[in-house]
Amino acid sequence: DPHNPVQISEFYGLGASHYVMVVDTLAYVVGDGFDLVNVSNPLRPTSVSQVDIPGFGYGLDIAGNTAFVSTDSGFTVFNVSDPSSPVVITSYYLPNSASGIRAMGDYIFVAGGKPFLYTSSSVYAFDVSQLIAGGAVASPFA
Repeated sequence: DPHNPVQISEFYGLGASHYVMVVDTLAYVVGDGFDLVNVSNPLRPTSVSQVDIPGFGYGLDIAGNTAFVSTDSGFTVFNVSDPSSPVVITSYYLPNSASGIRAMGDYIFVAGGKPFLYTSSSVYAFDVSQLIAGGAVASPFA
């Protein structure tokens, strides 16, 4: 019955969760931390790994073996080729929260601004190859 969904399980991660994305049998969850959860059996989700992140996670995107996590202090890029041990590639500070993030080809786009507050906001574009090499190239759009 679509009007009365039935909960079949629950998973407790590092704390409050804000965003989830599922790729194949792995759920990527951000909020108080970054949780990777095996959901191959939806009745019994199990922790694969848990990583602290700077600030609170608002969004994420996955491109291949790379996870992009937006936080209230900017964003962090992870290598998730081994889900049991995500590795931080880089973190980037933004003057406003990074409320959303999307990967597209060689670029990531980050929505900046304080979520749920009326403050100025921007969309930043980053060349992923430059960012991973340590030479972040940011350009806010008007």
